[in-house]
Amino acid sequence: MLTNKLRKEIRALHRRKGRENQKKCLIEGERSVVSALVAGADIRLLVHSKSFHSPAIAEMVRGAGIKMHEVDDVEMQYLSDVSTPPGVLAVSVTPLTRPENLDKLNSVLVLDAIKDPGNAGTLIRTASWFGVEGILALPGTVDLSAPKVVRASMGGIWDVKLACTDFPDDWLNGWRKSGGEVIAADLAGQYFDSWTPSGKTALVVGSEADGLSTSVRTFVDSYVQIPGCKKGSSSESLNAAVAGGILIAWWQRNSKV
Repeated sequence: MLTNKLRKEIRALHRRKGRENQKKCLIEGERSVVSALVAGADIRLLVHSKSFHSPAIAEMVRGAGIKMHEVDDVEMQYLSDVSTPPGVLAVSVTPLTRPENLDKLNSVLVLDAIKDPGNAGTLIRTASWFGVEGILALPGTVDLSAPKVVRASMGGIWDVKLACTDFPDDWLNGWRKSGGEVIAADLAGQYFDSWTPSGKTALVVGSEADGLSTSVRTFVDSYVQIPGCKKGSSSESLNAAVAGGILIAWWQRNSKV
């Protein structure tokens, strides 16, 4: 059974401060837990409700020597971050690396004040699907280890190197000095299908509401936009995750690497 100490630690992972203090994150749902197990995530424990049954998870957990705890539905509701618990959750070491560890990569997606966890998770999932190597979160971006981000990433957080920084100027300056280019999504940019990605590129996707931050604009080599097909549309712009997905697909399919 779960001790009171473990209960409190799991509940604390609902909050950013708790995740930062423990350097752990919460994984919920069968698909997300399986993805983490398959990827070899550093899972410290797994909790499931009495009504949840998954022979595949049980076998992988036993094989990995992970502690497994069974709880009733009331307890699972208390531990879960969602209103209708999926019946299984795991606690893993947060898959974050230092921002300088992204310097040697050839492709990095930069999230500039992406506040919505669903958008952030979807961008991670899309980056993973198309083979982007790293993702860097700039100030104002939602915590990449937040439960909603982890769920929306659908296992993508285990496939890319994740990092965050409070000093975007330092990282972007270093990236350019190492031979990398910085491309940013902006409505004033060239049409994306005329963009020929270089071998070492950081693609910046900014906030839908506020656009790119001033500090980022200082280091941008070129801007790209996604033109609409309907004239006079009342939509001001695309959703950040949708726009990012289109650009990521073009970028990775046409990269010189």
